[in-house]
Formats: sequence, C-alpha cells, structure tokens
Amino acid sequence: MEPEDKIQPEKRPGNMLGAGIAIGVGVGVAIGVALDNLAVGVAVGAGVGVIFGLARDQKRK
Repeated sequence: MEPEDKIQPEKRPGNMLGAGIAIGVGVGVAIGVALDNLAVGVAVGAGVGVIFGLARDQKRK
C-alpha cells in the first residue's frame, strides 16, 4: 500500500461554461458602462460568454 502523500487525485478538466460566463459578464459590464446601459451590456456579455463556453466545452471533448 502506498503512503498517503504519494496518492494523487484524478485530474479532471474544468468546466469552460462557467469561465465563459465570467469573462463574458466582465466584458459586458465594460461595454455597458461605455454605452451607458449596464443591463444590456451584462446581458449581451453573458450571452456571448455562454456561447464561447459551450463551444470550448465541445471542442475539448
């Protein structure tokens, strides 16, 4: 039996959907502030983030 410090957990790839949404919302806030319409900017950013996140998830599989 191996000592506990030698056992490494199985590495799994992360979920790119969450990262895409986070990046998209950040970009959306910047666009919303620039256009003086924060709600539309966040909505557009979240939508774009979901699209890119799903595309990256499908590409990784």
